[in-house]
Amino acid sequence: MSVRFKRALFVSLAALSVGAFAADMPKGVIAVVNGKALNENILGVAVGDAGSRGVSDSPALRSELLGDLIRSEILAQRAKQLGLANDPDTRARVAIAESNLLARELQRFWVTKNPPSDSDMKAEYERQVGDLQKRGALSEFYLAHIVVSSEESALKIIDQLRNGGDFSTLAASQSLEPQTRANGGEMGWVLPFNILPEIGNVVVNLDKGEVAQSPILTRVGWHVVKVNDKRPYKIPSYEASLNALRQAVMNAKWRAYVDGLIQAAKVQR
Repeated sequence: MSVRFKRALFVSLAALSVGAFAADMPKGVIAVVNGKALNENILGVAVGDAGSRGVSDSPALRSELLGDLIRSEILAQRAKQLGLANDPDTRARVAIAESNLLARELQRFWVTKNPPSDSDMKAEYERQVGDLQKRGALSEFYLAHIVVSSEESALKIIDQLRNGGDFSTLAASQSLEPQTRANGGEMGWVLPFNILPEIGNVVVNLDKGEVAQSPILTRVGWHVVKVNDKRPYKIPSYEASLNALRQAVMNAKWRAYVDGLIQAAKVQR
C-alpha cells in the first residue's frame, strides 16, 4: 500500500469518525474531552486562522485541526491537574499571551471599522509623489542577497562567486533568509532608500550584474549583495498603487490611534 494511499485512507477514516462522533454531540459541540465540551466556534476560528495563512478549508483540514484541538485540550487538562496553571511563571506567560492576543484583535477590529477613504489614499499618494520628486531622477535596483551568520562565511561566498560560482545556487544552499532563499536570494525591485541603509548606501554604487566586493553587516546578519538589474524609476499611477496606499494609510491611522491610547493612559512605573 503506497504512503499516499495510506495517508488518504487515514484522512478519510478520520473525517468519517469525526463526522459520526459529532453527530452524537449536543448542538454546537464538536467534541467532549474528559467531560469538557469544545464548541464549534473554536474549530471555526482555527479554520479561519489557517485560511489567513493560505490553507484552503476542507474536510481533511477540519479533521486535522479538530485532532490538534483535542490533543491540546488533553494536555492542558493534564497541566492543570499537575498544578502548572497556578505556577507564577506560567500565569505570567498566560497574561502576556492574552495581552498580545487582545492587542492583535483590537487592531483587526479597529482596522475593519476604520477603512481608509479615497481622499485619505489620494492625499497619501500626493505626499509620496511629492517626496519622490524632491529626490530628483531615481534608479531602482533588482537585488539578490545571501545572508550568513559570519563575515568569514560571507567572504568565502564572495570568493566562490569570483571563481564562477552561481549566485542563485549559493543562495539556495547557504542563505539564512527563508523568504528569499527559495528564490535564489532575489529581493525584487527596490529603491535604495526603502531598504536597510547599510545595503542601500552600497548598491547605488554598483552596476548591473555586479556583486558588492565586501560583505555588508546589518542587524539580520552578513549580506552578500548582487545587483541583478537596474533601471530608471518611474512613479506608478494612483490606480497601480492602491494596495500599497491602503496599507500605508491604515498603518498611519492605527499608529495615531495607538499613540492616542498611550497618551490617555495612566501609567505608573
